[in-house]
Amino acid sequence: MQPGLGVIEWQSRIVVYQMDGARIAWARFLGEQTIEVDESLRAAIIADRQRSEPT
Repeated sequence: MQPGLGVIEWQSRIVVYQMDGARIAWARFLGEQTIEVDESLRAAIIADRQRSEPT
């Protein structure tokens, strides 16, 4: 997967997202149009990225 791309399960659906540095460039449910990144989705993405970072 390209750097900055990520996939998480959120609200029982698959969300694909692209990071641009520390900013979320876009997010979308798999196979759908871009969605608004609200605070709960932002928190889920950040938590997933922190779990994925090497220690």
